[in-house]
Amino acid sequence: MGRQRQACVDCHFFVRGFRDPGTGVGHTLDVGREQRDSSRSNDYSWRLTGETLKCDFGVWDEGFQPDPSQRHDRVVNTDRADFCFFWPWRPGMLLPAARVLQERAAAGREANRDRRLTVWGLWIAVAALVVNIIVTWWK
Repeated sequence: MGRQRQACVDCHFFVRGFRDPGTGVGHTLDVGREQRDSSRSNDYSWRLTGETLKCDFGVWDEGFQPDPSQRHDRVVNTDRADFCFFWPWRPGMLLPAARVLQERAAAGREANRDRRLTVWGLWIAVAALVVNIIVTWWK
């Protein structure tokens, strides 16, 4: 089985942002199921004027001068597996909870990798000891 493709359109951290012109305060809004489905069809008509599409983890942001010609590639076509903070979108889950769960999963993957390397190192050490015993016994 191959690895699963991870695109922003399927990520929990794919959000809409806007800055209140009166106060200058930034706000983050969820991107719902219908909007995600429209995005897969290269339809971003749901995006309101003044909104920017972005990754809540800060990987990318359309900023003040979005380039609509690259939007679909950035949101749907770019596979971000193995180099991003991807967390599958779950309707109703708030961003802080998704952030904690994503960080916990990443820490678990790192711990599993460290454990696996430690086990390999132990097996190599045991093999070296066995070879040393055989060579010593042979003499």
